[in-house]
Amino acid sequence: MSTPALSASKPADPTVYLIRHPWQIRLVYVLGILTWFSVVWGYVLFFQLNPWYWLIFGPIVGVFTIYHVLAYGINACYPGFDLAAHERRVKSHWQHATAPAVDIFVPVAGESVDLLRRTFAAVRVIDYGPKTVYVLDDKPSAAVRQLAGEMGFRYLTRPDPGHMKKSGNLKHGHENSTSPFIAYFDADFAPHPQFLRELLPYMDDPRVAIVQSPQYFDVDAALHERAPVAFGAGHLQQDFYRIIQPARDRFGAAICVGTNALYRRSALDAVGGVEQIEHSEDILTGFKLTAQGWKIRYVPLVLATGFCPEDIHTYFHQQHRWCSGTLTLCLSKRFWTAHLPLAIKLCYLAGFFYYLFQPLALLMVFQMFVVLFLHFDAITLRHALPFVPHILFITLVIPLTRGTASRFGTFLARTTHVFSASHAILSHAAGRRLEWQPTNVRVTRVSPAFLLLLGMSALHFGLQAVLVVLAVMTYHAALIRLHYFPVTLWIAYHLVTGGMFLAHATAAMRRPA
Repeated sequence: MSTPALSASKPADPTVYLIRHPWQIRLVYVLGILTWFSVVWGYVLFFQLNPWYWLIFGPIVGVFTIYHVLAYGINACYPGFDLAAHERRVKSHWQHATAPAVDIFVPVAGESVDLLRRTFAAVRVIDYGPKTVYVLDDKPSAAVRQLAGEMGFRYLTRPDPGHMKKSGNLKHGHENSTSPFIAYFDADFAPHPQFLRELLPYMDDPRVAIVQSPQYFDVDAALHERAPVAFGAGHLQQDFYRIIQPARDRFGAAICVGTNALYRRSALDAVGGVEQIEHSEDILTGFKLTAQGWKIRYVPLVLATGFCPEDIHTYFHQQHRWCSGTLTLCLSKRFWTAHLPLAIKLCYLAGFFYYLFQPLALLMVFQMFVVLFLHFDAITLRHALPFVPHILFITLVIPLTRGTASRFGTFLARTTHVFSASHAILSHAAGRRLEWQPTNVRVTRVSPAFLLLLGMSALHFGLQAVLVVLAVMTYHAALIRLHYFPVTLWIAYHLVTGGMFLAHATAAMRRPA
C-alpha cells in the first residue's frame, strides 16, 4: 500500500469549482427527479406481476425514492457563487480590518517526510503576517521535528499519542495555542498562499464558527495511468464540492470536512472543543456547533490541493470512515433531539440515505434475476421503457456536471465506494469498529476488514456469475430482446465493475508495500 507520488505543482485555479450558469445545475436535478419517478412507475408495473413484490421490494424502492427526492431536491436549489460579491467582501474587509493572529494546525500521524515537506512548504508561504504554525505529531519522529524546525514551525507531541486519534491530537494543539482563529490542514493538503486572506472576511459575522473550503485533487491522464483509483476518487469528489456543499450551504447545512477550514476558537470553546471520537470528528464537531446556533459557511474556492488514496485498501478505509461518521451522527439521539430547522436535518438525512442506498443497490441486482427466471415471457417494452430515461440521465447527463470526463478509474472508485459503504453499514449494525487509519500513510499489512470486504464482493460477484450461467443454460438470457435492455445492462454493469474491483483489490494485496 503505497504513499502518493509527489510533485511540486502550482496552486490550482481557485475558481475551478465555480459553475457559470447555476440554472443548468438546477435543471439537471429537476430532470433527475422526473426520471426517477419514471423508474418508480416501472417498479409499480413490475410489482403488479406478483403482489408479494410490494412487500419484498417495495420498501427498498421506497428508500431509493426518499434518497433521490431529498438529494436531487437539495441539489436543485444550487445557488451558484457570486464571485464578484466575494471579491468585494474581501477587498472591503482588508481595507478596514487589522489582521488577527491565526494558528495553523498540521496534524501528522506517520506520513512520509517527502509528503510533509510539500505541505510544510506551502503552509510557510501563506501570505499572512501574524500566523503561528503547529506541527501536531502523533507518531513522534526526529525527522519530522527537524523538518518543522527548518520551516520555523512549532513542533508538538502529546503525552498520550494515539488517544482518540486525530481528534485527541487536535485537542492537544487547541490546549497549547492561543490565537482567536485556527486553520486546519491535513498532512496531504497544500494550501494556496491566499487561503487566510480569502476566508477570514467571512468571520466578520460573529456567529460564523467555521469557514470551509473544498478538498481539491488534480485529476489528469498521468494520475490515471499511475493510480486509477486515485483519479476516480478525485473525480467523484467533484460532485460533493462543486454542487452538494454549495446547495447545503444555502440551507445553513454545509458540513465541516476537517481540513482546509478556518475555525473560530471561541466557538469551539463554547461547545467543549473538537468532538472526542476516533473517527469523523469533523462532521460531528460541525453538527455540534450548528446545533448550538453557530454557522458553518462554505466557500467553493479551491484554496488547497491534496492527494487521494492511490490504492484500494487505503481508499476503502477512508470511505468506511466517512460513512461511519454519517451513521454515527444520524442514528444518534442528539441528532433527532437537536432544535434545528427541518431543512438542515433533511440535508443531513440526504447523506444518510445516500449511504443506505449503496448496499440496497447491491441487493437489488438480484431482483433482475427474479425478472429473468420468473417473468421471462411477461416482460414487455411497456415494462422496460420507464427505466430508460434515468439510465440515460445517470450515464450521460450527470457526468456533464463534472469538470473532467469519466474514465476507467471513475468506475473502479465508484464500485470500491459502494462496497466500502456496505461494509461500514454492516459493521455499524454489528457494533464493530474499524481502526482509524490516516489516508496517505504507508501500510504494511492488509486489514481483516479489507479481507472481509473481499469476501463480500467475491460472494456478490460469484452469485451473479452463477445466475447468469444458469440463465443462459435454461434459455432465460435475453441479450437481443430490446425490452430486456435495462435488465441486461444492469446485470452486465455489476458483473463488469464487480470483477474489475476484485481484480484490482487482489492485485493490491500482492503488491509490495
